[in-house]
Amino acid sequence: MKMEIKEIITHKKEGWQVWRLLYEKDFVIVEWRNEEARKVDFMKIDLKEGKIDWEGISLEEDWWVGASAIADDHLYLYNFDEEEQVPKVRNIIAIDHHNGKVKWIKEGCQYLDAQNDEIQAIHPASGSYLLLAATDGRTLKEAQELPELQSTTTNVEENIHRYTETNPHFDTFKRFLSKSLHIHPHKQILYLEHKEGFTLSFYMEEDSSAKIYSHWLCTFSKGGDLLQKICLQAQTEEVSLDAFWSQENYLFYLVEKDTLVVNRI
Repeated sequence: MKMEIKEIITHKKEGWQVWRLLYEKDFVIVEWRNEEARKVDFMKIDLKEGKIDWEGISLEEDWWVGASAIADDHLYLYNFDEEEQVPKVRNIIAIDHHNGKVKWIKEGCQYLDAQNDEIQAIHPASGSYLLLAATDGRTLKEAQELPELQSTTTNVEENIHRYTETNPHFDTFKRFLSKSLHIHPHKQILYLEHKEGFTLSFYMEEDSSAKIYSHWLCTFSKGGDLLQKICLQAQTEEVSLDAFWSQENYLFYLVEKDTLVVNRI
């Protein structure tokens, strides 16, 4: 079967960067952060329809907050304790992922896991474990130990291999890129294998004296034919550890840090 790439959605959020992606079946929750404005925002993307279901969650705290997991019908967020020298996680905030509305908040607790409408949490102040009802956050059980739950959460995990210039595999892909595209990569190469092809990201030297590089992403068929070539960053001095992500048959990547692109591959 010939590998095809279909763009699902492209979304630009100027001044913001993707911090985390949480994947669940046919949708993904995106956590965006704006360091300058000190704000966090969330959105849900319907991958089947290629549209944004909702964007923005009304919270009292919109900076010291992050996403823990998706489980059942909920997106679980947490607060940081900003008064601590090393911020500690506090509070579980349950969001209805269908509409982005807050359903309940459990103060002083930290989310651990979830399964079958039950949440495993810890109360750091007392050191006790709690079993909570996902519907309303009420405590079902408190104990010193809780049975292990089988997680229903799926983060966007990538089976991506990272090769720096000292790795022998770097030279293998360098020869391939030189022969197929007349490209001479630098710094590192990220490699992800698909069922019918593979994706590479790499850096090209733009200004050797200033150590300025451009950052690229290319997807190839299994036979080595180029299917797409995308410039992720036109000029950068930094090496990104997270150039792209993959889950099932979806490829996620950022262009100039503030534009999220999702492809079906």
